[in-house]
Amino acid sequence: MGFIWWALPSLLSIQGVDLATITKLSATLTLPWVFKFLMGPVIDFAAFRKIKIRHFIVSCQIMMGILLLLLIPIDWIDDFQLLVIFLFIHGCFAATQDVSIDALAIRTTPKQELGQINGWMQTGMLIGRALTASIVLAIIGKGYQTIGILLVITMIWLPMVALLFSSPSENQSEDLSHKKTTKLHWKNFITPTILIGLWLALTASAGFEFFSVSVGPFMQKLGNTEENLSLLFGVIAPIGLVIGALTGGRFTTKKNSKTAILIGITLVAATVSLIALLALSNINLRPKEWLLLSIPIYIAIGFLTCASYTLFMELSNGKFAATRFSIFMSATNGCEVWVTYLGSRLISQMGHPMTMLLLLPISLLALPALLLLNRKETKKN
Repeated sequence: MGFIWWALPSLLSIQGVDLATITKLSATLTLPWVFKFLMGPVIDFAAFRKIKIRHFIVSCQIMMGILLLLLIPIDWIDDFQLLVIFLFIHGCFAATQDVSIDALAIRTTPKQELGQINGWMQTGMLIGRALTASIVLAIIGKGYQTIGILLVITMIWLPMVALLFSSPSENQSEDLSHKKTTKLHWKNFITPTILIGLWLALTASAGFEFFSVSVGPFMQKLGNTEENLSLLFGVIAPIGLVIGALTGGRFTTKKNSKTAILIGITLVAATVSLIALLALSNINLRPKEWLLLSIPIYIAIGFLTCASYTLFMELSNGKFAATRFSIFMSATNGCEVWVTYLGSRLISQMGHPMTMLLLLPISLLALPALLLLNRKETKKN
C-alpha cells in the first residue's frame, strides 16, 4: 500500500506522467479493495470448516511478492499497461489479505478493546506503509528499481514468519447471540444497520481521500524535491497518522466511535481547508513549510480512520465478521475510487487546491448516518 498509493504516484510524476493519468491509475488500483467483499464469504465459510484464517494471509503474501517480481524487468513508462495489469492482480491478493487480517482481529479481540486495538493496528500499518514509501521513493528515484522492488517484497514476506508460528484462538470474541447458522444467506447482511454503515463508509472519508492520493504531485508543484517527499512519506505522514490513530483509539474507547467519527470529519475539513486556502492565496512559503502544514491533516486522517474502523468492527462482530467487515471496507475503498476519479476530472479545470475544497462537503453526507445509528442504539438500550 505504501508503494502503490504513496510512492508510485510520485515516481510516475517524476518520470513525466501527468497528474490526471496518475489519479486514474490510483483509482483503478483501488478497485480490488472495492470488491474485496467477494472474498469475505469465502473466508467465513473456511472458518466454519476450521480452516485457519492466517493460512489465507500467508498464501496472499506469497502471491503478492511474486507479482511484484514481475515489475523488475519491465519499463514502467513504455510498458505502462503491463505495469497496471501486474499491480492490479497484486492488489487482488493484497485486498484478500486485508480481509483476512481484519477478520482475524475481530475474531480474536474482545469488543470493548476494539478501539485501542484499532489504534495500534493502524499504527503498525501506517509505519510500515510510510517506511516503504519513503525508502522506495528514495531508492527507485535514484534509478535502483530492482533494489527498491526487492525491498518491498522483503517487507511483505518477513511477517509470514511470525504469523506461521502464532496460534491465536480465532473464535475468542464471537458473538454467540447470533443465529447458530453457517449459511451465507443475504438476509444476514442486508439489514438496516448494514445499509447505514455502508452509507457512512461511502461518504465519511471523502474529505481526505483525494488529498492522500495526490499529495505527492501537489507538494512537487509547491517546489518540494524527491528528498522532501521522502521526508513527507517517511517522517511527517507516519508521525501525524500514528498520533491521530492512537488518539482516536483512546478517545473511541473512553467515549464512543460515532462521536469520534464526527470529530474526525470536522478536523479533516478544517485542516484540508487551511492548506488549500493558503495555496489559493499564493502565500510565499518555503517548500518544507508546506510539508509541515500537512501534519495536522495526517493527524485528522489517522483519528477519523481509527474511529471509522472501530465502528465498522463493532457492527461486524459475529459469525459472519469477515463478510460484514469486508463489505464496509469495500465501501470505504469505493469512496476513495469515486472521490479520486471525480477529483481527476475536476483538477484540470479547477486546479488542485480548489478541487480539494470542493470535495470536502461530501463528508457531511455521513452525518445523517451517524444520527440514525445513534437512534438505533438508543432504542436498543
